[in-house]
Amino acid sequence: MNFMEIWIISLFILYSVESFKLLPHTPEWYAKFQEFLEAPVREETVENIPVEKNKVAFFLFSKNNRPYPINLTEENLHNIGINADKLFVLIHGWCEGRHIQWYEDLKNALLDCYHTSYVIEVDWSDPAFDFYPNSVAATKNVGKIVGDFLITIHNKRKVSTKNMIILGHSLGGHVAGFTGKTVENVLPKLARIVGMDPAGPLFDNKTCERRLCKTDADVVQALHTDAGGMGYTDVIGTIDFYANGGYQQNGCENSSEEDCDHTRSFMYIIEAVRNPTHFVSKRCANWRIYQQHQQQCDKVKVTLGDFQNKERGTFYFATHKKPPFALESEKAKSHGGHRFSF
Repeated sequence: MNFMEIWIISLFILYSVESFKLLPHTPEWYAKFQEFLEAPVREETVENIPVEKNKVAFFLFSKNNRPYPINLTEENLHNIGINADKLFVLIHGWCEGRHIQWYEDLKNALLDCYHTSYVIEVDWSDPAFDFYPNSVAATKNVGKIVGDFLITIHNKRKVSTKNMIILGHSLGGHVAGFTGKTVENVLPKLARIVGMDPAGPLFDNKTCERRLCKTDADVVQALHTDAGGMGYTDVIGTIDFYANGGYQQNGCENSSEEDCDHTRSFMYIIEAVRNPTHFVSKRCANWRIYQQHQQQCDKVKVTLGDFQNKERGTFYFATHKKPPFALESEKAKSHGGHRFSF
């Protein structure tokens, strides 16, 4: 057994143990874990693993074909009408595929609330079901494939990049970042990227060229729910939401679900899409001030599901332990009766 094999096995042991909360869930512990992860990767580079185009598939949904998605290809794009107003692109994370339940739930929420929208589910399950470092190394090329496909949609169907929003979970958040970088090389930036607890291991402390970054779209919205665990710790977007402080989620303390904190990110987003005036957040210096001295926070309030907002900074909100998670709602003063506008 070579050094890399020993390291990979150790990684999975550590991940499994951490997932079941048998190790201290603290920033100090995670810093050591991150150092352990990165040392052998620097010695044996695994970045930029090639990904064949046929390993990434695209499935199109609208209100008219919700149960029966269209498998989009460059060849059949000219035969398929895509409304130019709203296009949402969903990108899953590690060890997931198109049939993951949150895809179904978020797709339905978007189609229910934005009736003329289209949703594309990206399936990159082949490279996603691999050793974690290999899946990490594939994110750049997966993102390039997705970006090239969106460029083709723009060119063939005249869908503006300003009408495109990408929502990616975990590794999918970084795939979304590489997608944005690819699009920006040819076309105007994407309207928005929503990173749902973007992955932390092997991405923390990396430069913008190697991860999701605030410059990858006009607005890069990051939701942190498992910082110091499987999620990215630091500010990464133009606007960063730290739910319950970002490290541990209310109700996950004694959960039997190994990824409870990490998965809360897409659960909050799904609820926020259906209730865009809920999850009221405040721009504060840190979580302690939000909890104890909210009068010191900025007067600006932003809701998690308001995809029109272009505020910048670090925002905090608290949740209930169980759904519905949102504590309070804010009347939409600028929506004019519409849930969404680009």
